[in-house]
Amino acid sequence: MSRRRAFSVLAAVLVACVATGFAERRPPVAVVPPRAPTRHDAEPRVSASLPLPLRVRASRPFRVVPQAHGPSRIAGLVRHADGTPAPGVELGYFALPSRADDEDAEATRSTDTTDADGSFSIEVGPGDYALYASDASRASQLLSPVSVSPGESVADLELVLDGPSVLAGVVVDRDGKPASARVQVSLDEPRLRFAGMSTTPDGRFRFPHLPNAPLRVRAIGRNEFEGHRELARPADDLILRLAHGTAALVCEVVDSNGAPVVGATVSVTCGKCGFYTSTDDLGRARVPGMHGTVQVSAKSDRGAADPVTVTVDDREQTVQIRLERAARVSGRVVEHEGRAFDGTLTLDTGKETSTVSVADGEYTLVALRAGRYRLAYGDPADVDASLSFATNGLDDLTLPDLRLPAARIIRGVVLNDEGRPVEDAEIDVVSLADGSFEIPSTTDEEGRFEVSVRGRTHLRATYDGATSALTTLSGSSDEEATLTLEKEGELIGMVRGVTPGAEVRCADGIWHPLEASGQFHLSCAVTGRLEVRDGGVTRSFAVDFGSDEPSYAELRWSPP
Repeated sequence: MSRRRAFSVLAAVLVACVATGFAERRPPVAVVPPRAPTRHDAEPRVSASLPLPLRVRASRPFRVVPQAHGPSRIAGLVRHADGTPAPGVELGYFALPSRADDEDAEATRSTDTTDADGSFSIEVGPGDYALYASDASRASQLLSPVSVSPGESVADLELVLDGPSVLAGVVVDRDGKPASARVQVSLDEPRLRFAGMSTTPDGRFRFPHLPNAPLRVRAIGRNEFEGHRELARPADDLILRLAHGTAALVCEVVDSNGAPVVGATVSVTCGKCGFYTSTDDLGRARVPGMHGTVQVSAKSDRGAADPVTVTVDDREQTVQIRLERAARVSGRVVEHEGRAFDGTLTLDTGKETSTVSVADGEYTLVALRAGRYRLAYGDPADVDASLSFATNGLDDLTLPDLRLPAARIIRGVVLNDEGRPVEDAEIDVVSLADGSFEIPSTTDEEGRFEVSVRGRTHLRATYDGATSALTTLSGSSDEEATLTLEKEGELIGMVRGVTPGAEVRCADGIWHPLEASGQFHLSCAVTGRLEVRDGGVTRSFAVDFGSDEPSYAELRWSPP
């Protein structure tokens, strides 16, 4: 071999060695297996590898896609266990709290549905997400975290329906008897929770559409005694046993002469819970599943009783509630034109307010204790008519007529989102004075309407699944209103951390009381905000949900 040829061979060997050295230090490239084309294949795709924690279960890698324009997305495919696409199944996804969030911050769960070919593409913001798919009986494992950076989208996710999706069972007390309780379910990450639910009268519960993943199930009984279980996956035969036995509390309500009172309202409170029932034909009310110390009170049109403290152990217990004579107050409400009024008034005791129903212009207040009261018609911030009175708590009283101000005419037009008039739209009139709700008219062929209102009022238009934002009218004079329709969606959710009596509403809407568990069910504009009011403090929360399927949101209330 010539010297020149030997030098060329040596140089080639050196070049190959150097290239091999660099290749050994190059990061691995994810291999994405071929798949059937979907509607998402029009998006640009670039392979990349992402580190996944051990609890992630995906049948193949996913890819990060540069997103030059528009919002970021998470896209992929859902399959059955036999490999066929799974159309129309629910996709549940959580926006995971960031490290900067409060330790008690909880993830917000939303839902979407796969297309006819089993594919999905959801619009998200930057952050970490956990997601899974489920139908009526099967679910995929949980994929978490899926990280989305600004300017990027995630593609090629694949979820397989390979496990159960339904958790069901029964809650029993220490003795094996069905018990009333509230059941809560969370994933192995405590901040990933699902909406809780109360058991049926026979102690049963059922949670559909859960992931095939480890779960923590907790049952909270009355007075907050509890039982809990940890599961590897959902099961339909779960038994949750509470830490204490329970027993029924029987309340006997009698009047001042000792005679049974039929139809009396019995209130039982224990800790943060409250229960209401009525006495039967024998003046008795039975409240099952009780334990510990409770407060019992009763009232009827024959009197009222102060709360009585009762301690319930594992045996049925009977308590007698004696009603003391209380005042009965009645009166009439007359409209400006002399017609009888139908609606509601507000009764203010100076410590709390309650609602008084008026039918055919007449109302009756029962079981009033001695003190000063005020009946009012009108928004609390702008009362239109009121009547103050005092009672000694013993003698019945008839009040003078409460006369309401004159009504006025409101005219306006309803437009669609393109600014065109809408014919046959319904005009909802919601009175801020008494909360009454009417649909008094529809729009004409030019989209115009005319309604008669009294006091400060909300107007809202609805047509074919679309609704306008509520418009508040001052009530001072005749006004013109323009109502623009927007798509509306159904929102189901929960507010955690609020106190009893808290309220929720769509932005600028009507306040609705939250359930004792903090749950709510509203119809709002598809993109907007929710407001929560608790203890005189109002906070606003951003929400964004679809109009085709009900969406879910969990909100966290932090005390001021």
